[in-house]
Amino acid sequence: MNNRKPIKKRASLYDAHFYNILDYFILAILVAGVLIFILYPLLCMVKQSFAGTEGFSTEVYKSIFSDNLVLVKNSVFVGNLSAFFSTIAGLLVAICVWVAGKKMGKVLETILLISMVSPPFIASLAYIQLFGRNGLITKGILGLSLNPYGWLGVVIMQTLFFASLNALMILGMLKKMDMSLVRASFDLGASSGYTLWRIVVPLLRPILLSCYLLSFIRSIADFGTPVVIGGRFETVSTEIYMQVIGYSRLDKSAALNVLLLVPTIIVFVLYRYLMKKNEKVIDGNSNKTIEAGNTFRLRGMSAIVVWLGAGFFFVMMALEYGSIFLNSFSRNLRGKITFTTMYLKALLERDMDTFVRSVEYALIVAIVGSVIGMLLSYYIERRKIKLGGVLDFIITLPYMLPGSCFGIGYILAFNHSPLKFTGTAAIVVLNMIYKQMSITTKASFSSLQQISIELDAAARDLGANKFLVMKDVILPNMKQAFATGFINNFTSGTAVGNEHFVIGWDHEPNVTGYEIKIEELNDNGTVSRIDTYRTSENTLRVEGVNGYQIYRMSIQSLSGDDWKSGYKDEQEGYDKTASGDTNLLNNSNDKDGIPDNVDADYNTQGWNSASGVLVKDNKIYGADSIVELQVIPETRPEGPEGITVKGVYKGLAVSWKSHKKAKDYDLYYRKVGTGAWTKANDPNEPKYEDSNPTNDIPDNVAELTPEQKTDKDELIRGTSYNINNLEEGATYEIKMTATNHHGTGGLSKTYLGTTTKLINPIVPNYKLINTPNDKTNHIVSAKVKHYRKEEYPEGTTPEEIGMMTVDNDYSTYWMNDSWDGGYNWGALGITPHITLDKEYTIDTIRFTTRRDSGYENQGFSDIKIGIPVKDGETGGTIKNGYRYIYPSVKAELDKNKNKYYTLVLNEPVTTSEIIIAPSTWPGDSPTISEIKLYHYDSLKSDVANLFKDDLMLELSEGVTQEKIDELINRAKTIDPESMEYHPDQDQLLKDLQRAQDLLNDINLSDNIKILDSGIRNQGQTIGQSNNYQALGVAVKPGDKVNIYIGSSRKDTKFNLAITQHNGESSTGYQVYNQKLSVGKNEIVIPESKFNMDYEKGGNLYLSFDSNYDEVQNVQVRVSGGTEIPHLNVNNLIDEAANEQKVKELIREYIKNLKSYVATLPSRYPSQVSAEDKINNIYRYDAETSILNTTDIEGERITLSLPADQVLKGIQGGLSSEEEQVQRVYDTLLAWEQIMKISYAQQGLLENPVDFDGDGKITNNKLEKLGGKSENEYFNANRAPRNRINIKYQRMFTGAFMYASSHHVGIGYGSSAGMMTGVPFKLDENGKLINSEDGQLFGWGIGHEIGHVHDRPGLTYAEVTNNILALMTQTYNDENSSRIEDGNGYEDVYDRVTSQSVGVPKGRTGLAMFWQLHLAYDDTYTYNMIKTNSDGDLDNDTFYSKLYRITREKGIAPSETGYDQTAQTYIMRASDAVKKDLRPFFKAWGLVASPKTDEYLNKMDYPVETRDIQYINDEARRKKLDAISKNDMSSITMADDVAVSASFGTDDKGNQVTEKTYLNQKSVPLNISVNKDNDKILGYEIIRKEAAATGFKEVPVGFVERNKESNITEYKDVIDSVNNRTFTYKVKAYDYSLNKSSEFELGTVKVTHDGSLAKKDWTFDTNTISPDDTVHENTGHGHNEDGSINNIKDNDASTVYNGAIGTDNTGQTLSGDPYVTINMGTSKQVVGLKYTPGNTTAKKFSFKRLFTKNKEVTYDSISDYEVLVSSDNKKWTKVHSGKFDTTKENTIYFNESGNDSNKQLWSTNAQYVKLVAKGAKTISIGELELLGQPGDNIEIGSYNNGKYTNGIGRLKSDYTYAKDKTIPAGSILITGEYRGDPAFNVPLVLNEKDGNYALQSQVILLAELPEDAQLGEVAQGSWIYWITPEQEKAIINGEQNIKGSQVKAELYRYNKLDSTGAPVGQRLVSDTFLYELPSDLSKLPTIDLATSKARSSAAKVMEIDQNTVKKAFENR
Repeated sequence: MNNRKPIKKRASLYDAHFYNILDYFILAILVAGVLIFILYPLLCMVKQSFAGTEGFSTEVYKSIFSDNLVLVKNSVFVGNLSAFFSTIAGLLVAICVWVAGKKMGKVLETILLISMVSPPFIASLAYIQLFGRNGLITKGILGLSLNPYGWLGVVIMQTLFFASLNALMILGMLKKMDMSLVRASFDLGASSGYTLWRIVVPLLRPILLSCYLLSFIRSIADFGTPVVIGGRFETVSTEIYMQVIGYSRLDKSAALNVLLLVPTIIVFVLYRYLMKKNEKVIDGNSNKTIEAGNTFRLRGMSAIVVWLGAGFFFVMMALEYGSIFLNSFSRNLRGKITFTTMYLKALLERDMDTFVRSVEYALIVAIVGSVIGMLLSYYIERRKIKLGGVLDFIITLPYMLPGSCFGIGYILAFNHSPLKFTGTAAIVVLNMIYKQMSITTKASFSSLQQISIELDAAARDLGANKFLVMKDVILPNMKQAFATGFINNFTSGTAVGNEHFVIGWDHEPNVTGYEIKIEELNDNGTVSRIDTYRTSENTLRVEGVNGYQIYRMSIQSLSGDDWKSGYKDEQEGYDKTASGDTNLLNNSNDKDGIPDNVDADYNTQGWNSASGVLVKDNKIYGADSIVELQVIPETRPEGPEGITVKGVYKGLAVSWKSHKKAKDYDLYYRKVGTGAWTKANDPNEPKYEDSNPTNDIPDNVAELTPEQKTDKDELIRGTSYNINNLEEGATYEIKMTATNHHGTGGLSKTYLGTTTKLINPIVPNYKLINTPNDKTNHIVSAKVKHYRKEEYPEGTTPEEIGMMTVDNDYSTYWMNDSWDGGYNWGALGITPHITLDKEYTIDTIRFTTRRDSGYENQGFSDIKIGIPVKDGETGGTIKNGYRYIYPSVKAELDKNKNKYYTLVLNEPVTTSEIIIAPSTWPGDSPTISEIKLYHYDSLKSDVANLFKDDLMLELSEGVTQEKIDELINRAKTIDPESMEYHPDQDQLLKDLQRAQDLLNDINLSDNIKILDSGIRNQGQTIGQSNNYQALGVAVKPGDKVNIYIGSSRKDTKFNLAITQHNGESSTGYQVYNQKLSVGKNEIVIPESKFNMDYEKGGNLYLSFDSNYDEVQNVQVRVSGGTEIPHLNVNNLIDEAANEQKVKELIREYIKNLKSYVATLPSRYPSQVSAEDKINNIYRYDAETSILNTTDIEGERITLSLPADQVLKGIQGGLSSEEEQVQRVYDTLLAWEQIMKISYAQQGLLENPVDFDGDGKITNNKLEKLGGKSENEYFNANRAPRNRINIKYQRMFTGAFMYASSHHVGIGYGSSAGMMTGVPFKLDENGKLINSEDGQLFGWGIGHEIGHVHDRPGLTYAEVTNNILALMTQTYNDENSSRIEDGNGYEDVYDRVTSQSVGVPKGRTGLAMFWQLHLAYDDTYTYNMIKTNSDGDLDNDTFYSKLYRITREKGIAPSETGYDQTAQTYIMRASDAVKKDLRPFFKAWGLVASPKTDEYLNKMDYPVETRDIQYINDEARRKKLDAISKNDMSSITMADDVAVSASFGTDDKGNQVTEKTYLNQKSVPLNISVNKDNDKILGYEIIRKEAAATGFKEVPVGFVERNKESNITEYKDVIDSVNNRTFTYKVKAYDYSLNKSSEFELGTVKVTHDGSLAKKDWTFDTNTISPDDTVHENTGHGHNEDGSINNIKDNDASTVYNGAIGTDNTGQTLSGDPYVTINMGTSKQVVGLKYTPGNTTAKKFSFKRLFTKNKEVTYDSISDYEVLVSSDNKKWTKVHSGKFDTTKENTIYFNESGNDSNKQLWSTNAQYVKLVAKGAKTISIGELELLGQPGDNIEIGSYNNGKYTNGIGRLKSDYTYAKDKTIPAGSILITGEYRGDPAFNVPLVLNEKDGNYALQSQVILLAELPEDAQLGEVAQGSWIYWITPEQEKAIINGEQNIKGSQVKAELYRYNKLDSTGAPVGQRLVSDTFLYELPSDLSKLPTIDLATSKARSSAAKVMEIDQNTVKKAFENR
């Protein structure tokens, strides 16, 4: 022990008994912490995992072992690999550090510590930057393109991250190892390598195994790394997250966590065993340990292995953190890398509050967690306490679980009293402390084992007890363990904050609330929408606002329901032209439509978005009561989405979605296969140059600050841009960025576009008539009548222009002078008219359009063919001797994707003249470059005539081998004129081979699809528009496909849709531009609108377009494309009788799906080039490859999902075929069920209902149907006949699902979950039989389908769509709803008792709509499908009735200033339940409009008497249970139930009683009932208070009954009113919403001092505290994070002591000590409250500056000055004087700056400085700054907490002014007063709220400045008297005095009108009621002559009796 300070004998100094008690107390606290904060949450989680609907259940575990076994295998696989490699790496690194020598060892240890300090995401970021697909090393240096993701990436990252901790643990063991064995090995001649591997390493075996085990459990618990690096490699921890977030399966998540505990137990047992083995390795005797560097000199292979292994680790660390550091301080600008600090400056300029708070929490966690961990390790391992092993086991458990999972346990455990921590910082801190406790204890144990047990014994021999042994021996020797624990906890405790957009304002005195009007402005500045809100808070959260929208916000103050201040522009004297230095005075900008917060370029001006303060020219510009603000994003914008690229001649037309965060963009492009990118719209010098042409992105253009964005003048504003002067026929890559005032964001995805070129289309010449020659053969003439003259040289004739269409020159063309070439019959004959040299028989014509300027892809609205009229020919329309007929029109593409049109006549014609008459659309002009005419050839029709049917399934009669041979010969014969075969030769030969097979009786394996003509977009589609049916074929653009349609009706037309696999929301599908007909349809798949750099293509679908029957036999066969797995159970799945048939179809589908998915990779090339991508050839990628797709069709849904993910969902956890078939069957039933629920919710019927019970559906009018017949009622409420499409789509930023009318888009990762639904099943009696198993795909699907089905007039986006999600979530009437999570219903009750006005948003707003279901649906939800479609309308659910009545009556009429949707709900909800629901909606803040009032008054419904705004899910569940048991008494309280309530204790612990004055903003209540406690839902708190019109009683709160105690506590927080009396009453509500009688608690007065919030305060001072750590690195001055913050912690027992500090030369600073408070923003301040500190003597040590052990006394402040400032430069003194150092002091500022407090003077300031005059030290317990406390009136003078001596008779005459006397004997009512005498009037009232005396006098006595303003406040007294004559007077036959009790009310007004009546009168303060003696002669006497009623300085304000009278009448 010679290296330690000796332990002093303590027996004589300390009481040993005290330290033993302290020792046991510490142990008890530690054990309690472990049990409460580790074991209890885990037990809650275990309980949840076994919680079934009817008690204990293991069903969820069964589903885990069937569904998630592969995840367990993945976790174990990665865990073992990571543990093995990280242990090896840790060993090599530890040995390297151990043998490196002292100096180098410290350097290497520092690197290890740094790698542990950094959060894991930094290492992940560096890993991707270095080794990603485009990584610096892999791509930049090695030229490789590697995939860094998957299991390999996870193992690498975990190995590197875990190795540091393992190395430190092994190093700790090496440093304390008994080196005698090592020296013995050397003495025997062994080499260092032999000694290392044969002596040292074997001794480390236990710690190595410990590292392995700890790394293993850390790996399987790791969530972050698999999520970031794992890609699609899933583990148990990621599945736990998905079960909670994706599927809301808390039970399954809990069960997975429980399963993770099993390996934890095994690991723990092994770990304990290994730790015992470690005891043999170390001795702890320090003289046996030496520095390894003095012993080992590794050589040879051992040195190579150690240094290479460790070197690789350290190089990786250096690369990772070096890359992060260099990127932080360097800037790559056009290839030149320069040093910069701009990123650091940008960071420091941001609002760092959230970051600082996170670091504070992390430091708390680190320090507290480390100390607790070391103490626990000491008691468990060294003291060997009883059950220490059990305790260590409990500590180990959380380390095994993912952090999110341990968090779930905390939510379950600490979400209710008495340990309700949710929503507080405490739950975060405690969770992180105990989550990482295992690491700290294990690291501590490693060091603890190195401390010899002999040291303990030696210390005890010297007199130390157990506590002192721990303090002076153990803890100092555990520094290494402390460092490890500290760093680990710090890393795990860091979090990132969030931002919010809120409107805020300062509370105004003497008002009760505020009304805010928000007007949305159009681009021209006019108002397009008005919303009005009311609140008593001083903030308003505005949601649903639009980016870049301008809003005008106006605010006015309210006082009760009777007084409004008026909006600024409504007030008298408002001058809209006024200007001034502040926004408030500058009226000219109030309504100019120009935002106050940004300039025209969206740069912030005069607005600090963090504080909300308007600042201009370094002046407080100030807020205003009318402001116009533009919603500007808080961050840089993400890369643009939805980019569309259209090729034009030598150019690209690029368009994109409008960005929510930006309006300015940059566009970059490069030709595929080239390197450097070019910037579009780059006119200025210097031009953009891509600094690194070898990578895949334009460099130095993304993630730029505004300063870095130097080319803002070149930004593109708008959503489209044309790139010109490109190469023709070339493909280009496109990338974009978006820019706003925060800078430029990230790059978009890559999109592709190809320019067009002037190449002649390859049009078939087979059988061509007008063959090319010098002059075209067989053409006599071609002429036009109309053409666009400016397109041609002057003098060009119509004949010359006509010949341009047949001259075989594609560069010449005809262009019409208008869009109409014959669409209207009057235009016929003006288009190309061709005359041939003789008559030819023609049925086919082809033509091409103009080949440049975008016309090459021109479309047409109408094309007609004209031929001369001949005798006997019919059809068409005759005009001017020509017959015009419609050909079939088909747009075709040649092999180069050039477009041409083929026109085919229904019958061939023989003619020598022909007119082609094309029309486009208005604004366009039809063009033709070349026309080709063809000899009629019957080959195609002859082949078609071989078949009897349209699908070519049967041969026609008389087909022979000779006929087939002849047609084959014709098909193989070349045209001698053109030397071409028939253009459809391939297909014709296939059809002929088909005919041959049929002739030979060969069975054909055709995939025939049956179409259902009942699937259509007719009737009530409720927003969904998908009427398409799958064909089971995938295609690419350019594919030629033949679709054969057979139908019983031949004139039916069809629409063809082609989807885009993995498309964006705007490119999900396109409709083919021509209708399909019965028979053969030859299709060329058009180009996709999808331009991203991924494979283009998708699936084919058909829908009925026109001319089809209700029931029609339609069959379809497709030739071409790729056949994909397709399951169709439409018209089957609904009937239980079809179960086996459906399952057989499913079984066959699964077999095909498995086979198909297995072959997918082989269908794609292994390598592709840039040219391949241009031609839409890509490698296989499961997420983007178009063939990875499958279609599943049911009655109401179509699933279009990735095939591999569907298979994954089917197989997950299931091994047998039957299980997989059953899963698909259940899933399909679940999909049908969720759709049925949505239809039923909206009151939609899928079949007619026999309402009159006559056994048939008739057209008879029925009264119960409102005069409709059964058929009419069915048609008015018919369910959709189409289907919703759940489609795999590319997700846009921030989404994992989205909704559109055609489909619900879902992402790749969500697709497998679409195959795991389970329907809720009912028995024959309608009882639910699988409550626990039912699962309808989680919240997300219900949310998105709800979006689709939301109806106009009943929709609030992101709110009402969630009604369906709630229905499915609670479908079993057992599951908790999302509203019940957290504080959901607390927020609801706050809202409905707040008297707020406006539509509530978010989850709270959803609760309003949900309560209507809870209140009016008294049958089980799972019966709604049946009850909403039976013949009983009364049992329909609320929403069924609501939607039906809304369809019948329509939405509410529009009224200015009222929300139309809100009015619709008020009207139609009342209609639905036949009750007046205005009170319910008013409680929620929805006020009925005049027209709504008129309507409901006319309907005369009875008013709903139940307060249904208090109902919750639990109440409905209990009600349903009571109904099922026919026992409503179980939820109904007895008639004699009585509430008992009392006030609680105030913030200082004092009991609140009747007539207590509360100097705080909350009133505490304790509530209970005398019986039936278990039947009580909750309590309504009612506040009775004086109002301008008398008394009013309003509910101010509702609190659910405390189920764990008979007493329910509630605090009524009163933030907007002060100096008022409140009488409290309470009512109890049972679960049936019956209410008890009121119980009145009593009356209190809230009269707080107006204290301002201190959260954002910071300090400056010239003092230094001895309690702060001072060393060479802290510099000079106070510690901002030190004990000075005790001033604002609301705890007077924590004191700041400070003494004058020194400057940088060591000289003591001059001047008096001061503390300056910076409030962060300017506020109105009226005073200060100072609580003295304790005067103490301490030893003050300031290193190198002060003499040690100097006694310094810290005195409370006595003499003082207070100064204020707005800029911290110019100061104004507002008070001075002397504090009483024995108590709390309150001072109020005044203009003179002295200690006179008669007038309450306010000032606007941001800084307040308290100076201790003449002192050298200060001591402060607490400081408070006071805002406006408001006006106040009291009866009596304050004395010991009460007001007394305020009522009596005047003892003697009292002269209050010259010639003004109050006569002796007068009845006096007098007291203290605060306000503005110029604008106050007091009234004295009796207990009946009437005037106490009809005749009386009143005066105010207070100091009133000459220039008193409306806001001035003075303190003084008031006197009210009734003279003896008046006391006896009879006035108008009545006694002058009335009443036995009196109270005073104080009113404030703005001015007096011409009659003396107050204008703007509102109540600001009142007093308690005081009892008067029945005999007024017995009143006590009051001597005003000796009272303090008036000071000599007070002025007298006489209140005119007329003013008093008018003020009373105004009430």
